[in-house]
Amino acid sequence: MPRTFFLLLALSLAMPVLASDLPERPTFPMPAVSVAPKIDGDLSDLAWTKDAFVVPEFFRFGSDAPISEKTEAYLCADGNFLYAAFKCFDSHPELARASETQRGSRAVWDDDHITLIVDSQNSRRGSSSFGVNSLGTQTEFLEGGTADNIKWAGDWKAAVKPFEGGYTIELAIPFALLRYPKGAKAMGIMVNRQLNRERNAVSWPKIPAAGQSFQTRVQFIPEFTGLSVPKLAARPTILPFVLASAGDGTRGRVGLDVKYPVSTTLTGVLALRPDFQTIENDVAGINFSYNEQFVPDRRPFFAEGNEFFPQPDLFYSRRLGALDDAVKLVGKDGNRSLGVLRAHASGVNARESNIINFREGVGALSQFGFSAVDDRRTGQPGTRAARFFGDWGQSSGDRQNILSVSQTQTWKDDQPQGTNPRIELRSRGPQGKARYRVSWEQLDDDFTSPLGLVQDRNRKGVSASVGWRSQLDKGPLGSYDIDLDVRDFDRQTDGSFFLQDTSASVYGETRRGIGLGVGYQGGRRKSDPLLPTIYRDRALGGQLGWNKRQLFSQGGLGYRSGRQAGQSLQSWSAQQGILVSRPFSLLGSYSEQSLGTQKTRQTLLTGTYRLSPYRALSGRLVSRNGTGNDQNVGPSQGTNLYFAYSQRTRGGADLFVLLGDPNAAETRGTVTVKVLRAL
Repeated sequence: MPRTFFLLLALSLAMPVLASDLPERPTFPMPAVSVAPKIDGDLSDLAWTKDAFVVPEFFRFGSDAPISEKTEAYLCADGNFLYAAFKCFDSHPELARASETQRGSRAVWDDDHITLIVDSQNSRRGSSSFGVNSLGTQTEFLEGGTADNIKWAGDWKAAVKPFEGGYTIELAIPFALLRYPKGAKAMGIMVNRQLNRERNAVSWPKIPAAGQSFQTRVQFIPEFTGLSVPKLAARPTILPFVLASAGDGTRGRVGLDVKYPVSTTLTGVLALRPDFQTIENDVAGINFSYNEQFVPDRRPFFAEGNEFFPQPDLFYSRRLGALDDAVKLVGKDGNRSLGVLRAHASGVNARESNIINFREGVGALSQFGFSAVDDRRTGQPGTRAARFFGDWGQSSGDRQNILSVSQTQTWKDDQPQGTNPRIELRSRGPQGKARYRVSWEQLDDDFTSPLGLVQDRNRKGVSASVGWRSQLDKGPLGSYDIDLDVRDFDRQTDGSFFLQDTSASVYGETRRGIGLGVGYQGGRRKSDPLLPTIYRDRALGGQLGWNKRQLFSQGGLGYRSGRQAGQSLQSWSAQQGILVSRPFSLLGSYSEQSLGTQKTRQTLLTGTYRLSPYRALSGRLVSRNGTGNDQNVGPSQGTNLYFAYSQRTRGGADLFVLLGDPNAAETRGTVTVKVLRAL
């Protein structure tokens, strides 16, 4: 602990000298238009032909391969909107991919698409992205994260118009959708175009090798000055809902969410009697693990500002179940970000939880901050955890090196419990060059974090990894990924042996979308410090995938064999997508694992009928069963079949109809109707 404290102190003292490590970047005045362009895909408006800033040239991102298709782009603004237009030439339209029609789907990023990247804070430490594919389907990522109700998150416009030899796209992004400091006059703006048949996008401006990753490119984003942004109106967005269920588990519920701009950069969110049902949950896999698996949380309340909260070992939001009310404050102002959450539940499961996370960025790569979690439940001891952390980063040629230090202390009923000091050095370079990480960590046996997902307590030691990854624009191989990881831990309590293991994997994907990978993991592990048994684990596996560049017809096979926890292990899996017709698609997967005498099977089948960009019918079958008492099956054995109708609108009421319960382990005879409308 003392060494961690002194390293944190040294980092905090060094922070002031790091503010100058941001690289040079170009600055341009943003043209103001008196007549806004009509967002219809037609680029004959005066805003584009006379007033706009013309992007001078596109460059290959991530490699030096020549540009195969010409792209033109234009930027301008008025007092309410940021406008962008693209003219995308395509001499081989038969090779284009335009599949996704659902607004907000992440699959848009896999189609032929354009992206407008906006650093509204002008901090060069984060950005929001707005993507449009060649069908006109929109998707976005708002810095910090947000829920998927369009009016709640904020709407924007886009339109596509084809022409002989390509298509044009127009976008209008309201400044009110972005979060910017009070009195802002400048923002960072970058443009990208991606062809599905090419591995690396083209973008403007030209990014040097040190910034050619999606994590670092924003450091070089051009600055546009002279913006006239509106003063954000301090008006709440109210999202009431009515929910009624009939059948097995009849119930009714009325609640609401409220979002309020506390300032131009901070947002408050209040949830009263929230409904945490989701139409489709992520499902944990059945592959053997000594620890609980991490599964993403898709519940809308937790999606808002999720990037501003502590790491999962302190706050894993799936630990919070049904609540009476919850409130959060999230936001980022320049280099400073804040996430605060309070959740309350009454009754037999009474609980009060408080979470805070603060970060202060310095320069391009450095930051410091703290996290704290307090959780109190009826009949159980109260627990707290606090973490202080700092990163010191430095660029050297085409590499970026970051030293991270953190110290975590936990308490139970105000009595100090275990700690978790950690030191890590990591380095990343451009595509094709090695990235590496080496760390030392101690996690005490009595480390207490009931709101977190904590793995392998009672250990201390080192871990390291090295890898190479690249997207290739020439030859039959489209991409490759090579990883090597090693761990060596002793018991924190007495220094006895805990585990040593090594894992290695190689994965490659051809330009035609065929993926092939092999992997090995082996080592020794003493799971119980009181017993002499040391497991000698080893497992070799492989995977084969096809149609990896297609949305609806991807498929794959996987196989793994060896020994784990003193027992023989065999597992295999298969998945396949099918486009039944243009609006109707199926995705099925089956996996099976044999561990000693225990056998576990899991089947997933999902069908989606896309009625429009905002309406869809879907159905899902989740079946899991097995023999013995497999820790990976447990109480979730059973079969659940449910159907859903979802309707999302740009201004009216969102409607969800559920036949069954997507959150249950087994099929339930329930009909649920949920209506919500943002006010």
